[in-house]
Amino acid sequence: AGQADERAGGGRGKKKSLPTSGVPRAFYVGIPPRSVRNKAVAGQLNIVHLFEKQKMRLYYGAMRDHKFQKYVEQAQRVRFNVDAELMRLLELRLDTLVYRTGFAQTSSQARQWINHNQILVNGSPVNVKSARLRAGDVMAVRDRFAERALDACARAAAHREFVGAGSTWLPATGGPEGMLPWMVVDRSGLGAVLVREPSN
Repeated sequence: AGQADERAGGGRGKKKSLPTSGVPRAFYVGIPPRSVRNKAVAGQLNIVHLFEKQKMRLYYGAMRDHKFQKYVEQAQRVRFNVDAELMRLLELRLDTLVYRTGFAQTSSQARQWINHNQILVNGSPVNVKSARLRAGDVMAVRDRFAERALDACARAAAHREFVGAGSTWLPATGGPEGMLPWMVVDRSGLGAVLVREPSN
């Protein structure tokens, strides 16, 4: 009988619980449930991934999402070391290689030169910034644009030295600073040869 009275009285003698109104009790003690914690962590990771993707999109030509997605899908076909494959595909873009040579002061300037038909690939003008070069391809700056390109080289070297990023080559010195091992640069002729595909 006593047990029946206790059940009928709502459990006299026990601590009255707070009304949750559908909110898990764990929130009242400051420890969210495991499912909520996992969602919070997943949300933070999604934000980090979004920022990293946006930075890569802006750096490699401010490409649209569907264009960047195509590069990701191509990189995923290798099924191993997808990150390195993605970077390899992006580094083979014409605008990236023009910027890597030190001819252009910025990657945006490199894309502008390509759009204005100032860059030659194997002797022919190319105005597609996303054109993918292969080993053995030769790219060069048009002769009529050489003076402006030399001025951009000097500005790029001065800027890199100012910010402490190391100096790129100057036409007068011919040093290898700032060059990558997969390119051979003709400083006097403002040209470059892609001797092999980029790698780490």
